Amino acid sequence: MKVEKLNSFKYELRIKELSSKNAELNSKNTSLIQKNAETEQLLQLAEKDISQKNVLKKKISLLDEKRICLMWGQIFKRHY
Repeated sequence: MKVEKLNSFKYELRIKELSSKNAELNSKNTSLIQKNAETEQLLQLAEKDISQKNVLKKKISLLDEKRICLMWGQIFKRHY
């Protein structure tokens, strides 16, 4: 009888330990999921920012090409 009570007590204690550990892991998991979502959001913002900067660089590059063409056009007009 004493052995059964002791075993029962051990099982209850183990169940409480595992339950506590499970709650701790669930909390960590929730925190990691939230951090992952925040990181994903930051990545999307960074990708959007990079995309906008690339578009801006292309526009500036085209403007520079137009300026160079106009400048050479003026040089040719002077000489020919």
